Amino acid sequence: MNKRIIAIDPGKNGAIALREGSEIIDIVKMPETCADLRDHIEAIVSASALENIEVIAYLEHVSAMPGQGVTSMFTFGNQFGHLEQVLADFRVRTIKVRPKVWQKALSLNSVKDKSKADHKRRLKDYAQQLFPSVKVTSVNQDALLISEYATRNEL
Repeated sequence: MNKRIIAIDPGKNGAIALREGSEIIDIVKMPETCADLRDHIEAIVSASALENIEVIAYLEHVSAMPGQGVTSMFTFGNQFGHLEQVLADFRVRTIKVRPKVWQKALSLNSVKDKSKADHKRRLKDYAQQLFPSVKVTSVNQDALLISEYATRNEL
């Protein structure tokens, strides 16, 4: 049975990448509403079921960071919970992966960047090398790289 991977960088500035084999089938900015999120995941699962393709989700598991406000962390936690619930509702096997884990597996944390901006730029450049036909942005780069980690992990 083939596999489709849903790679999710949660949060307001995150994205959802859908990948089958080496091909990125779809990449979208994180839906703004719970209903839109549910509709998007349902469409993926339904289409995959019709084609007899297994769906697996890799969800980036992040936690609070120093300096983030209480309201933003509450909003993020709420979004993360919605993601978990939607995936569970559609019985999608979900693997949570911390950023340090997927970045280490892709050899992206071996260099000490001078700043967070330098680190993000390096991630974006690597994602663009891996996916030359995709317009890589700061919004979708992590979801693309999580899909690469997931694909390597599922082989």
